[in-house]
Amino acid sequence: MTPSITRFAILLLTLSTLSATACRPRSGGSGKLCATSADCPTDASQCTPDGLCVTCITADHCACHEQCVDSLCVPLGASAPHQTLNAHGNWSGTPGQTNYTYKDACNIHEDCGIGQICNPLTRGCITASLFSEACDPEDNDTCPLGPQGEILVCDTTSQRCLPSPTCLLTHNCCTQDNLVCDTSANVCRTIADECTPPTELTSTCPFLPKDQDTCLTGSFCSEAGTCVQCTCDADCGDNDAPSLKCHLPTSTCKPLDYCSVASDCDQSTQSCDTQNNTCAPACAEATATADCGPDFFCHPEDKVCRSKSELPCSNDSFYPNRSAATAATLTLPDLDQTRLEADLSLCGGDSDWFQLSLQAGERISITMSSPSASMSATYSILNPEGLNELANGVLSSGASRLLGFTANRTQNYFLRITPTEDSEGFYSLSIALSQGEICPDPFEASGHNDTPTSATSLFNESTSSAPNECLLETSPPIAFIRCAADQLSLCIGDVDYYKVSVDQPSDLEFTIKDYAGDLTLLVYGPFTHSEAFDSTNLAGGQDLNPGFVKKVQLITPGSATFFVKVSRSLSNASHYSYTLETRILP
Repeated sequence: MTPSITRFAILLLTLSTLSATACRPRSGGSGKLCATSADCPTDASQCTPDGLCVTCITADHCACHEQCVDSLCVPLGASAPHQTLNAHGNWSGTPGQTNYTYKDACNIHEDCGIGQICNPLTRGCITASLFSEACDPEDNDTCPLGPQGEILVCDTTSQRCLPSPTCLLTHNCCTQDNLVCDTSANVCRTIADECTPPTELTSTCPFLPKDQDTCLTGSFCSEAGTCVQCTCDADCGDNDAPSLKCHLPTSTCKPLDYCSVASDCDQSTQSCDTQNNTCAPACAEATATADCGPDFFCHPEDKVCRSKSELPCSNDSFYPNRSAATAATLTLPDLDQTRLEADLSLCGGDSDWFQLSLQAGERISITMSSPSASMSATYSILNPEGLNELANGVLSSGASRLLGFTANRTQNYFLRITPTEDSEGFYSLSIALSQGEICPDPFEASGHNDTPTSATSLFNESTSSAPNECLLETSPPIAFIRCAADQLSLCIGDVDYYKVSVDQPSDLEFTIKDYAGDLTLLVYGPFTHSEAFDSTNLAGGQDLNPGFVKKVQLITPGSATFFVKVSRSLSNASHYSYTLETRILP
């Protein structure tokens, strides 16, 4: 070989060696080449197949609380949120997220914070009060699941149920003779003798072989020697179109949205509804109305929306609005807008009273709703005195009806909500305001007569007077007053009061007719001329029978005043006119 060829061969060999070295992984390596592990130094004692000394190749080359990553021994953390406390050591952040980082580890209880103890199985600090349950190391099934669904095992030293270590190999169970690594679930489990595990696995997910051994049909023997339905999702059916998942804490196949604790769900957007064992959108108590809507509340523990029908009845923010005198002011929406008044309640059989202000011609529509299917109530618009029902609605599981009312004059009205029988619970009011049509009533052009105090004087015997709009005929001892239909209108939600005063014993006859639909005729009295109206004094009589004529007849033994009330039947939704005749026969 010539010198030039020799130099070229040496140069080629050097370049080849440098190139091979550069391509080898450097993480956890000493840089020393080797043929066997005996050629390696203590701090990098493992020889890789390609002849490089490194710290580790598999997890059992590391301490039991570690795993081998890129030829380096690093702490072994949890892979899922429900295994947070199964991690080796103390960590911050959420398992599986980029913020999940190792902090430190404990050796004794004093290394932990106040109220914490050091878990000897994981060397992680845990809250002592959450893991105080005693256990029998000889009993495989003595420990329940942890507060977040963690796998717990019996610590043979403290004989207390503690979070089990997460694992890649049984080596990570840290010489606990009663534990074995369930490599499918990546957690150490108590060795059981329920069945005989396979001597060798051909696959960890799906778990193969599935030896039934002594297990029931549909179950197989796990690495821990227990009969299970699954150790991973692939054991539960079709991987291309899965409908089930493996619930690792119980090793059973469950629906995809199944949960027993919040950590079973996607905690970025979900929490566990433990009542139904399903993952549901998460909520916060501070933003419950926005998160859940008016008929639901944010459960303080599950942090999911639940129906308010589950809550015991409690007074709302308008309490005490149990009468006209204590009525709360109800805020109305702008014209052609809708407003929802939520978080209202009817408790203990009491009614709710609200006061609302309407302008002449404004039409209000109110719909009542409740999260409870069994709740029922009536809700009514009342006149300013709170005596007369002008319109009503119904909340019922059978047939509900909304309330609609148009104000004929600008004034305050009452809204009364009354529970049916012993019904109680939470409810909401949807309120819409629009422009309605004012009902013309010529008889009330100079002032309304919707209340007893504003009643129109239909006849006063002492002055022999009657309204100008009515025909008065007197032929002692008879007086006849006729108010024609073209002068009297009873609008939707309206009521008319009239007053008749006589000074001597009389036979009185009140008649209404010439109307459409149906009207109600009531006569209150007798009262003395100076006596205030009393709605309980209905001695005069009433005619509630359906028909085209209503009539009340009575006899007064002497001087007296009577109040006549004419109102629209609430079942009809049309305008009415009527004729009123009064005969005084001494």
